[in-house]
Amino acid sequence: MTNVVPIKQEMKFKPANKSVFYMRNIEEVAKTVDFFSKASMLPKHFKGEDGRANFAIALMYAQDVGLSVMQAIKDIAVINGKPALFGDSMLAVAQRSSNFEYIKEEFIKNGDQITGAICTVKRRGSPEHVRSFTISDAQTACLWNRSVPWKQYPKRMLQMRARSFALRDQFAAELSGCVSREEEEDREFIESTCSQVTENEPVKVLDVSMKDVIIGQIEICDNINALDIIGDDICEQSNISDVELDEIRQAYKIKKQELTK
Repeated sequence: MTNVVPIKQEMKFKPANKSVFYMRNIEEVAKTVDFFSKASMLPKHFKGEDGRANFAIALMYAQDVGLSVMQAIKDIAVINGKPALFGDSMLAVAQRSSNFEYIKEEFIKNGDQITGAICTVKRRGSPEHVRSFTISDAQTACLWNRSVPWKQYPKRMLQMRARSFALRDQFAAELSGCVSREEEEDREFIESTCSQVTENEPVKVLDVSMKDVIIGQIEICDNINALDIIGDDICEQSNISDVELDEIRQAYKIKKQELTK
């Protein structure tokens, strides 16, 4: 039986903190880079000639999205030519927007096994937006057998992927097109690993179906509008068997009765 387990308390809007540093032009960015480049705590990827240029990009991006210099140092990396944020910082940027209402994160469980994560975000003036990332998705992307960090922190990685998709969908303007650091660091691994998978070496996929994901989404719905959106998506699914569709419809019916009481 599929069920959903909350990851953390629902989080709501947080006003932005004022930064001590504000860089008005490229000269002030260069001065800030020079000042911090002498610090031993500066990450290695911001040192050296290329690192200094990347540090300048990270500082400008951080200021653009409302993060402090210290957050830029801790939480931003320039990977494959793009500024990338840790998942917690992506959430911080979204929370500082006046359009942010709340986020809910849950794990999908099939019996005792965690099979995926669900992230629900609410932007002011828009319906709830639900995104999921499952073990099946990770296996399809050739990530599930990656020793670091997927085998070490599987729950955390599932949670961060679902969160990244949901936040980027609903807060694209606030994030200015930034991707999550976790995703970007996996990109090269995906490209090199998946290209080596042949017909003689098929990827083994656990029994995590689309049915489990949809039922998990139904179970966390707390309003009719969100449930109706899922209902519309069910009608578009072509890869679900009649038996699984009956199970989904039954879960949908039960949830709708709960919400209309």
